[in-house]
Amino acid sequence: MAAASHSFALFLAFLFFFPTEAKEFLVGGDASAWSIPSSATSEPLNGWAGTQRFQVGDTLVWKYDNKKDSVLQVSREAYLSCDKSRPVAEHSDGNTSAELTRSGPYYFIGGAEGACEKGEKLIVV
Repeated sequence: MAAASHSFALFLAFLFFFPTEAKEFLVGGDASAWSIPSSATSEPLNGWAGTQRFQVGDTLVWKYDNKKDSVLQVSREAYLSCDKSRPVAEHSDGNTSAELTRSGPYYFIGGAEGACEKGEKLIVV
């Protein structure tokens, strides 16, 4: 029992002295991923997000044509209904960064007309 307690204490000390480093994620894995789909899709960005491991302190980066699109951070309800009327945050610079400052889900949708309905949306947990 004492050996187990000692091992656990060493593990905690290791985590304290060697914290994981925050990462920067290019949304979708490439610069063209955040774009308005030509037709309704199966939300490919959520497929990408499901293969990633996000942590508090990480940063998401979007690259997109700011003359045609934007990034809206929204509530769960707005995400599900593609409601752009009251975003939590709105970005339209073409090179958007958002830091994950808390645990739990974050919801993002495309700001261009019809983009969200065609699948330009992302949940990050």
